[in-house]
Amino acid sequence: MKILVIADVEAKYYYDYYIPGKLDEFDLILACGDLKKRYLEFIATMAHCPVLYVRGNHDDCLIVDPPGGCVCIENQIYEYKGIRILGLGGSYRYRSGKNMYTEKQMKNRIHRISYSLWKKKGIDILLTHAPAFGLNDMDGISHRGFECFFNLLEKYKPRFFIHGHVHRNYGQKIPQIDQYKGKAMIRLNQITMPVGHSVEELQQKCLKALKLSSKDLKSFTIVKQSIDARKKPDVKIIYTIDVSVDGNEKRILK
Repeated sequence: MKILVIADVEAKYYYDYYIPGKLDEFDLILACGDLKKRYLEFIATMAHCPVLYVRGNHDDCLIVDPPGGCVCIENQIYEYKGIRILGLGGSYRYRSGKNMYTEKQMKNRIHRISYSLWKKKGIDILLTHAPAFGLNDMDGISHRGFECFFNLLEKYKPRFFIHGHVHRNYGQKIPQIDQYKGKAMIRLNQITMPVGHSVEELQQKCLKALKLSSKDLKSFTIVKQSIDARKKPDVKIIYTIDVSVDGNEKRILK
C-alpha cells in the first residue's frame, strides 16, 4: 500500500503545479493538521482514495466547517484495508484554543478510547499533529510533545508514528535522524527529480543516495516539495524525504 502523508505546509507539487493523475498511485492519504480547508478538498477531489486527517492547533475553523470529501479520525481508530489508524490531533496547550491540550487532557483522550484499542487489538499507525515528548519536539511549550504518546508506542507498538507540527525551517537543530526501538529515521534534503517522475523513481534515488536496497526500506515519507524553475525549460522538483530503515543509522550514513 502506498500512503501519502501531508502536514502543515501546502505542497505546490500537489496543488499549484498539479497534473491530472499525479495522485493516482496512492492508496491512502493521511493529513497531520494545519492545512487549509481548500487544499484538503482539492487533494480529496483529485485523489481516488480516502483522505484521513487530524486537526492541528490552527484548525479550530475545521470543527464547524470541515473539509468536504475528507474523513476526520479524531479520537477514533479508523480501519482501512486491515490497517488500524488512531487519530489524535492538536498540540500542547500554550494559549486558548479548541485543538490544544494539557498533558492530562491528552491522557484522558487516550483513556476514553481504551475500549476501542482493546477491541481492535492495537493499532498499526498512530497519526497525530504533535510529536511525543523528547522525540522530535522542541524546547518551547508551543512545540512540546506529549509524554502519554509513549504509552501508546510501548503498549501497542504501532508500525508507524506519524506527526506534523515541527517544521525544519524552525532551526538546524531539528534532528534529521531519529531512532526509536531499533528503527533509524533519516531525513534526506535536496533530492532533485524531473517533473513527471514516478514515486518509484524518487524512492530508488533515495535508496541509491543511502546505498541501500529496497529490502532495507521500512517507510518512505515526502516531507516537503518545492519547484526549481530557474533554468527553464529544465524545471526540477526538490524534495525533503524521511526514510525509515531497520539497523544502525551510523552504519547507514558511512
